[in-house]
Amino acid sequence: YHGPTERMGDELYHEAKEFLRKHLYFIENRSDDPLSVEFVIAQAKRAHEEHGAQGLVLDPWAKFAHAMPKGMNETEYIRVTLNKLQYAIDRYTLHGWLVVHPKMLFTPGDADPPVVTPYALPGSAHWYNLAHNIISLYRRKSDNSTRVGVHVQKVKPHYIGREGVTDQFFDRVTGQYSE
Repeated sequence: YHGPTERMGDELYHEAKEFLRKHLYFIENRSDDPLSVEFVIAQAKRAHEEHGAQGLVLDPWAKFAHAMPKGMNETEYIRVTLNKLQYAIDRYTLHGWLVVHPKMLFTPGDADPPVVTPYALPGSAHWYNLAHNIISLYRRKSDNSTRVGVHVQKVKPHYIGREGVTDQFFDRVTGQYSE
């Protein structure tokens, strides 16, 4: 609990730990088998039925073993797999978050890369077509500040929000964002 920044006290730490124990259920692959989307869907169903889970966070997408069936290209695989995830999320009344990191965007020298859109993600435009909400975090290489642009690129259904950009500030020590 010691360090250059203010830390939580023992009481708050134990409250937080208990809250997390009650509200988070981690899906772990304890076998030597590659992590598959099907395995996570089965475990999410179990977490929902046995523990009342209401959300599913898949982070990162690249951690999964993506065994495309013979004759299926990556674009079709992304469409089929995202539809499978969406079906499971809807069926078990979960809220789902899927974290997908972009491929490295080449920028010469110290030039800032562009804001990442779903079209820069590996696979296809289906990332945009099938997602309900898309958020991209952007930090300039040339800006040594802690400012991070939060780009809301898609909102569906529209009554829950709107597309736009807001700046947040990231505290590297605490891992928190603030306005």
